[in-house]
Order: sequence, then structure tokens, then C-alpha cells
Amino acid sequence: TMLGLTADSLRLFVHYGAATRVGGGGYDRGAAAIGASAARIGDSLTRTAAETALAAALGDLGNVSEVAIGYGGPLTPPALITLPQRRTVRITADGPGVWPTLFAGGDVEIRAGAGTTLILEGLRIAGGAINIATRNLAGLVLRDCTLVPGRSLTPGGAATDPTAPALMIQQPGLEVTLERCVIGPIRCEPTVALTINDCIVDAPDANTAAIRGVGVAADRYGGRLTAQASTFIGDVRLASFIEVSDCIFARRHGRTRAFASVDAERLQTGCVRYSALPPDARAPRRYRCAPDEAAALPALPIFVSTRYGAASYATLVPATSPTILLGAEDGGEMGVMNRVSTTRKQAALLRDLPDWIPFGNAAGIQLMTE
Repeated sequence: TMLGLTADSLRLFVHYGAATRVGGGGYDRGAAAIGASAARIGDSLTRTAAETALAAALGDLGNVSEVAIGYGGPLTPPALITLPQRRTVRITADGPGVWPTLFAGGDVEIRAGAGTTLILEGLRIAGGAINIATRNLAGLVLRDCTLVPGRSLTPGGAATDPTAPALMIQQPGLEVTLERCVIGPIRCEPTVALTINDCIVDAPDANTAAIRGVGVAADRYGGRLTAQASTFIGDVRLASFIEVSDCIFARRHGRTRAFASVDAERLQTGCVRYSALPPDARAPRRYRCAPDEAAALPALPIFVSTRYGAASYATLVPATSPTILLGAEDGGEMGVMNRVSTTRKQAALLRDLPDWIPFGNAAGIQLMTE
């Protein structure tokens, strides 16, 4: 009871700070329109009613292949989602600024779906991994989603399970596309085709791989990678690179593994362009990558924060080498902040400011921090 009013529930609205539009949340995703026949889980429902409606919609995908979630609070999803055959199934946040949180009690298993493409948009998934346990899915697409690195966070912001995967792909040959996502460790079969654009793939534990093969062994190879303007924090062990551009591959401080932090099983195919790699990386042919083999000191990325949840997550400090800050193909930053490219914007501002200030005054930039 507050101010003489009695409420059945309390709803808190918050806004999260972030350096770029990635992972979903309070920005316009530019998503496709939602069809009139979609099952909608409205914001006016109680949590219990919203969870009941969500379970009913996901259990009826044979008739309703689009589920739009307008409820912005936490929901517990079913542990098993069975897909219909030869459909495009879309599970999406309902509108800009809506960020549904599916807090699973364990892994969410995806089964069946011969010839079906599954699309997830604008969702935050915590508490468990998405486990693709089927054998005949046509494709998996994640856009503007967060699969929380470390499953969930403690009140202090630390990962509750820093070694746990966020996405497991047990179907050989599956085509997986990630766009503008934040995602924890990926485990996949070697023949899986991974296309990762404008994403952060983060393993919170120093000795846990951001991408590797399925299984217990830490050095298993997994996936064929095509990537653009993405940041990988943690080991990356791939069957092969296809084409990688404007990316950052960074190993965490405290890593003690004996094998290379970035490694490809097949080095005769693929290329890496305009990207930053650890000095011990085993990758196919490179073009304008950092560190430059001729440099006396290797150019390495220096992050303001590598903790998921921080507003400065995956951003580079200004003291990072210009080889990385201005080393992308378009002259901007390598990694997920390529679209922001703060260093390039600062240089342009300092170039033009003197023309607009009074004579005798000097121009400067004071950066705001968290």
C-alpha cells in the first residue's frame, strides 16, 4: 500500500546505458512489422498470465508461427520448444523499447522443425542456454538479442556461471546468423556456418572459449566463421575462417591455457582483414591486421570494461593503439564499436572546432565516464 492505494504488483521501468545499439533494449530495432495473426503477449498482463499466454503460444506454433512479446518484465519460458515443419517461426519483442527477459530455469531445448527457420528478435535470455538439439532445422537467426554471458549476474554484477555456454548447436551444417547481439560462449559442431555481424561474443571466464566445438575438451574446433565488425572476448577455436573483417579477438587477462587463444583447424582457406588478433593467433592469410608483424610492440585492444552490464562494456580506451582505433576498412574502430567510432569523431571535431570558437581560445574535449 502506498499513498492510500493498494496494488497487486509493482512495475519498475528502467533504461540501460550502452555505448552502441547492440543486444536489444531501449532503441528502435527497425524490425519488420508484426503480422495481424501473431500471438501477442500484452504488457497489461500479470506475470502469471503472461507466462501462461507465452506457453500457450509456443505450444501452438503449428497454427501461429509468430509470437510477439510486449510484456517487458521477466518471464519463465518452457524448457522445450517443438517447432513445426517447413515454416518460418518468429519470436520477437513487440515494438521498439520493449525488452522481454526470458529467465529460464535451465537450458531451453529446440526440437523438430524439419525445414523450418527460427528467428529470435529483441529478446534477453538468461538462466540457461539455447540448445539446438534437432537435426533438420533450416536456419537460426538472432537479431538484437542478448544471451547473457555467464547465464545471469550476481547483485554485484559478476557472472553466476562464467564457464557455461549461452548457445549450443548440435545440428551439423546448420546456418546460424547473429546480428547486433550480445552473447555468451557458443558451442557448435565443426560444420556449422556462423555469420556474426555487429556482435559481442563474450566468455566471462579467462580459460573458457568464446567459440569452440561441442563436448568437454577445451581445445575442440567448432564452426566456420564469417564475421563483420564484432568483438570476441575469450578463446576462439574454429574449424575454419571464411571471411572476417573489422573484428577484435581478445583473450582475457589471467588466461593459462597452453594452446593458441585464436586457432583454426584449416589454415589453407579463408582470410582475416582489418582485424586485431592476439600475438599467438593461428589464422589464415591476413590483410592489414594488428599486430603488425614488423612492429616492435604489438598493438593490443585495451577495454574500458569487459563486464557485461557496464555502460562502457567492450569499448576501447583512448590510449589504445591507432592501429586498432582507426584500423577498420572504413577508417573507424575495429570491433563492435565500428558504427560509433568515437576516436574518428573526436578527430573530426577537433579539426573543425577552431573555426567556430573566438580568437585566442583553445578547443578541447572532456569525455564523460560512467
